[in-house]
Amino acid sequence: MMNKYESIESFKNLTKALVAKQAIPPKPIKFIGEVKLHGTNGGFFLENNRIISQSRNNILSQENTNSGFFNFVSEIEARLLSTKFFQTTPTLMVFGEFVGRGIQSGVAINNIPKSLFIFDFFDTETQSFINDFSTIDIQSLTSIDNVYFIRDFPLFEIEIDFKNPAEAVEKLDRLTQIVANECPVSKHFGYVGDGEGIVWKGYDDNGKRIVFKTKSEKFVVQKQKSPASLELENAKDIQEFVDSVLTENRLNQGVDVVFKEKGIEPDIKYIRDFLDWIRNDIKKEASDMILNFMNNNKDVTESNIMKAITNVSVTWFKKKVL
Repeated sequence: MMNKYESIESFKNLTKALVAKQAIPPKPIKFIGEVKLHGTNGGFFLENNRIISQSRNNILSQENTNSGFFNFVSEIEARLLSTKFFQTTPTLMVFGEFVGRGIQSGVAINNIPKSLFIFDFFDTETQSFINDFSTIDIQSLTSIDNVYFIRDFPLFEIEIDFKNPAEAVEKLDRLTQIVANECPVSKHFGYVGDGEGIVWKGYDDNGKRIVFKTKSEKFVVQKQKSPASLELENAKDIQEFVDSVLTENRLNQGVDVVFKEKGIEPDIKYIRDFLDWIRNDIKKEASDMILNFMNNNKDVTESNIMKAITNVSVTWFKKKVL
């Protein structure tokens, strides 16, 4: 049965959520940073002696391959079934980033052959992510050609006190920029160039997992002062506000989710689905920015903002996609 991979928040949205839920950890937390690769989310699991592959939102098939991930998994299915990993931990799902030639653009990792970089394991029985990777046989998976484990590549560390998260911003920004300037993973394969960012994973004293991401300016879906900035952008008018939340990256992500992940060619008849995704994503990811802008502009309503977002999105879709 499919399990969707969790949505990973920005540092700002994570800290905001912890405050809102009154769930600020009492002690500083150590985070391990994994290189965030720019590809497409893919996962697979064992079901009735078959390996089933999925994108972030859909079970895959020959008609819906998620940039070829279905084909990639199908080609190695026999080897996956024989691994010690599935023989000893058959309830675990594997999640990773599928990257390489023809999947995305603008980063050095696009130069390598299509490959899977595993970054998480999910137990379908306990409905929880695995904390201790030493308990599972990852090596039997990475012995397969073009399958890797992201923690076998350079990692980063930081300790964050969420009672004063601003103290961590400078270091988070600096480490993210290191990856942005030169992706450590693509460099391993001989390709020097831009990287996307870092995914940070840590655990509180109760073993609860806390995850967030920091992206380079090139890949953020809404404008911010720096990768880990906690500050709100102050737009002078509704057009400037729309420009700050409706970036090219967010629009392209909408096309990926609504069309590419489902194996559908972009078509004007599906534009309502595209617009719904864009509006809902902005409401989820930029709710604080919307509220702040309306507080500073009493004559502006959320309806006004969404109408402006819709108009710009329709124009972009017709020009860039059709």
